[in-house]
Amino acid sequence: MVRSAGPQQWVWEELRSIEAMNFRFKDQQPPEIYTCNLTPKMLLYPLEDVLSAEHIISEFKPEEIINLLTHLVPEKVRITVVAKENSTKVNLVEEFFKIHYSIEQIEPELITKWKNCGFDEGLQLPTRNEFIPTVFDLKPRQDWGIIPELIVNNEISHVFFLQDNEFMLPKATVRVEIFSPLPLQNPKNQGMIGLLKRTLEDSLSEFSYNAHVAGLKYTVLDSVYGLEVLISGYDHKLGVLLEKKLGTRATSKTC
Repeated sequence: MVRSAGPQQWVWEELRSIEAMNFRFKDQQPPEIYTCNLTPKMLLYPLEDVLSAEHIISEFKPEEIINLLTHLVPEKVRITVVAKENSTKVNLVEEFFKIHYSIEQIEPELITKWKNCGFDEGLQLPTRNEFIPTVFDLKPRQDWGIIPELIVNNEISHVFFLQDNEFMLPKATVRVEIFSPLPLQNPKNQGMIGLLKRTLEDSLSEFSYNAHVAGLKYTVLDSVYGLEVLISGYDHKLGVLLEKKLGTRATSKTC
């Protein structure tokens, strides 16, 4: 599939954006751990590139991707099988840890079968990741204090807001709590709330991977009081995930 489609520059651009974002807003680590991680990299990269070499992708090289694909063939596959059932089939012993193992060649007939297995039409390249942020500007700062302020107050909702003036990152957290007296009425209603939570998670599973690699996280919780939805990450595309998360259930016939 990848060979027939060829190297896709848009995939490379997405990877470059994600790696640059992760490097720019990397969380702090304990100095001793960070130092231990960097030390072996000094043997691999120039000193001025040690910090960024594994994160900053600077050049699209389709010819190297094509060259790599020429080596991903059945003739060069290596398969490792670990199981107690194989203990009677091994004939070698590892020198240091005395682990019993054996090495066998894959039958040529099996290699030929893999080479001629055909193409599964159900497989396809992933679509573009709509959650990758491109704007990291901070919102205008205001003195909101340290206590969340009630900014919307009506018959059906209360909205509280608190602006972060300490970490100064282009990130946000949205917490939506849906209160209902129904779960407390009987065990059936409580079970229905749990079922609603599971269907919500299932319907959003198609977005979860793309959201995760783009720095967005979400959690759905159910309780005797109703549902709670928590979404956090880079604020530029946080609204896209929130709309999909809540809009999915609002338009579902099972809601």
